[in-house]
Amino acid sequence: MTQTSVAQQASPISSKGLKKSLGLPVWLVDQLVVSGTPFRRLCEFLSGLFEPFEEFVFRKFIQIPAGVKHTVMTVCFKAIMAFLKLLPESWWRRGISPTLSPEVHAITVMMWPMRLIPITMPRVRVGLTSLSFSYPASSSLVEEQIDMPERGVRGIWLRTAPPTVKAPPVFVWFFGGAFFGGSATDSKGFVEKYARQLGCDAFLIDYRICPEFTIDDAYVDGCRAYEWVLTRTQPERVVFASCSSGGGVAARVLQLCAAGEDVRKKYFFGKEQPQQPAGHVSIGAFVNYTPGETVDPGNSLRAHRHMDLLVTERLYEFVQPKLIAACGNKGEEGKRVASPLFQDCGNLCPHFLSFASHEACVDDNRAFVDKLRASGVAVTPSERPFLWHAYPLFACFVPEGREEMERIVTWVSQLNDHFKLAFKAAEATAAATATGAQLTKTKLQ
Repeated sequence: MTQTSVAQQASPISSKGLKKSLGLPVWLVDQLVVSGTPFRRLCEFLSGLFEPFEEFVFRKFIQIPAGVKHTVMTVCFKAIMAFLKLLPESWWRRGISPTLSPEVHAITVMMWPMRLIPITMPRVRVGLTSLSFSYPASSSLVEEQIDMPERGVRGIWLRTAPPTVKAPPVFVWFFGGAFFGGSATDSKGFVEKYARQLGCDAFLIDYRICPEFTIDDAYVDGCRAYEWVLTRTQPERVVFASCSSGGGVAARVLQLCAAGEDVRKKYFFGKEQPQQPAGHVSIGAFVNYTPGETVDPGNSLRAHRHMDLLVTERLYEFVQPKLIAACGNKGEEGKRVASPLFQDCGNLCPHFLSFASHEACVDDNRAFVDKLRASGVAVTPSERPFLWHAYPLFACFVPEGREEMERIVTWVSQLNDHFKLAFKAAEATAAATATGAQLTKTKLQ
């Protein structure tokens, strides 16, 4: 099969005036990243030499406390930023647009070369644990492990609402990971941060992942978990939040909640139809599993993989061939049936869709926005150019991510009176804590 050059893979949105692939010449980038070149074969050979040692190395890495890894990572990033600013800007401003922050340019320089490394299942799963030390959970976090095999419910309940909030809203989180990695445990610190800002408690759904299970199993777990959450609170006090493949799970759960009883009975524990939550926030939702060489080949999942810092050529090559099995081994039609983008979107709750113009999932997020609107659903798209898939998760590094998370917090805080009151209580608690800390510092001085 003839290999397609990176330049030929570019979609129209990314073809004018942008510095793609660190500004390296196309002939060099093709040799580095297109499958089948001598350099790629060398990378695969060297990767194979390391694989026997991966289990030991990764096990030791995971055992390092999240706080230690966070400190090392933060110090190193600050040192790198300081070093880069000593150099001519033309050397390190390698993001695809000059309008991006210095932090984004630095992240681009550090992350773009990761596409040179072949991907294995252990590498995917260990790489996704980075969320746990990018946002380490606080030592004061109160959590409750939920494991109810008789109902098919697994997850972690975080008590993050201020004590002054009675019957607090609940921030229900669906983690991302392309269906092949990620976990509720690794998301605790990230969810804690934003649940506290909102004055909510949180529930992190621990849904099953592939290849051990199927995407449909993840849908069952999401439905059972939401159904159980409604035994603790009312739907108007619940907001869904999700990232990447978690966005696909959350979207499908909402669609199944709105479906008829003949469809729902496979996914829910009881017969009563669950009501929609107050809203759903998705970050780079992965809602279409069909694009490939023969189906929708121009889709941004393929066309933007040379620019996206997360959904790279290597990740696409790893995940895409596995999706038929992940969707139940029912061929291309099975992938379409499993994709939330092609299912009924009528009677769903309000949505906030956050995504980037140059990420892998942009085409399908735009299509999902259009479908939601055509179905009469209130939808707020938040599309930002020049960034990568799930960039708000990098809020601990880049101001663009922090700005987007502020938009998300503002949207959730205005969903209804329950969320408005909880947010005000959280602001008051944060102000009181800051005042107390300042008084303590003054006394010590």
